[in-house]
Amino acid sequence: MIEVAAACGIPRIYTMEISRNLFEESRRNLANFPQVECLWGLSVDKHEAAEFIQQDPLLRERGPEPDIYIDFLPDPVAGYLRELEGALGGDEGLAPPDRLLQTLVPSFVDRRPLFCLDSAGGVGLLEYQTVRRLLGRNPFIVWIDDVNHVKHYRSLLDLQSDPAASHVSLNWDEGWGVALVNG
Repeated sequence: MIEVAAACGIPRIYTMEISRNLFEESRRNLANFPQVECLWGLSVDKHEAAEFIQQDPLLRERGPEPDIYIDFLPDPVAGYLRELEGALGGDEGLAPPDRLLQTLVPSFVDRRPLFCLDSAGGVGLLEYQTVRRLLGRNPFIVWIDDVNHVKHYRSLLDLQSDPAASHVSLNWDEGWGVALVNG
């Protein structure tokens, strides 16, 4: 796999974990793959993420909703806010760095990057929107996990309605979607 990645010109693969414990586990598991760099932190701005979760009508109002999965019922807002603190990885109270996408994306803007977004539950749409904003009109490929979950259901809807997104593929049963976005 390492030789294939190098032969294809993949200089680096980044993976992010908000939980310090899960980051350490990922780093150990991927230690034999020098192209993979594990990062500890949140992909988006933490304050913006908290506000996004608190204001998200799909989480707050719990009215008529699509048939998607939402964690932490009956109070998903509180649960997703705890997730931002790393509570799900058993390391609540640590202050992970944030805005990792804002640090990384500018160096890949003109290289048609591939983003695999398997986000923290309450901020999937925000993470997707951040990638779109940071890339501007530059083309990229996006794979989103859990399209039948609150995190990327709306990201999928955006891709399906976006004329710049082509080759949108979806596997609802397995819960993923992929698209080429031409800017």
